[in-house]
Amino acid sequence: MAFWGSDTIRQRQITDYLVLPFENAKIKHGQYLLSVGPESFITVNDIKNEMKGLYDQVSIEPGQFAIILTEETVTVPKNAIAFISIRASIKFRGLINVSGFHVDPGFSGRLKFAVYNAGPNPVVLERGQAAFPIWFADTDDGNSDEYDGDHKDQRHITANDVNNLRGRIASPNALKQEIDDLKQLINKNHDSLSHRLTIWTSIAVATFMLFVGIWAKEYFFNSKTYQDKEQSTASHTQK
Repeated sequence: MAFWGSDTIRQRQITDYLVLPFENAKIKHGQYLLSVGPESFITVNDIKNEMKGLYDQVSIEPGQFAIILTEETVTVPKNAIAFISIRASIKFRGLINVSGFHVDPGFSGRLKFAVYNAGPNPVVLERGQAAFPIWFADTDDGNSDEYDGDHKDQRHITANDVNNLRGRIASPNALKQEIDDLKQLINKNHDSLSHRLTIWTSIAVATFMLFVGIWAKEYFFNSKTYQDKEQSTASHTQK
């Protein structure tokens, strides 16, 4: 397998229409830089987002998945295979590619990048931004089974794509915040419970001491009365 250089990409573009629309300036170091296209979907939304104007933006929150449609239509010759990724400058913000990493021989259509924001901050992309490098490589001449799957000639993010991905997903940072909030709530409730327990313990002790005092008073009063009676009886007997 031999990867194509920049010159080969330019030559094959003329005969195979690898990328449409094509910009020669987007060929760099043996790769072509695909751009963010007109549609996207993020898991916190209910439906896909359409970016009708150039430079319209989409924000991917931390911990959320998204589908980004490319601006370009890609065509891979049946005797070639392509590999895709995300630009390093975008990866460093935390956005990672979780979709396939190759494009089959014979595929033609817009690409859908499934991405996940693993970073601590939102990642903002805008339509027309060069974001997704693609490399082409030769296969041997025996490859006759070109791609003919469900994604051939795809042009849009479908309702099925949205249904498969929708629903909020908590990021590690969000989960940590929820745990911290829960700890604070537990500590607050513990302090409140401790305070109440102290009050009720004080009341219980005071009540107990009151009963002890009453009992002691009654006991000593009855004991003294009994002793007085004993002494009186003894005095009458002696007489």
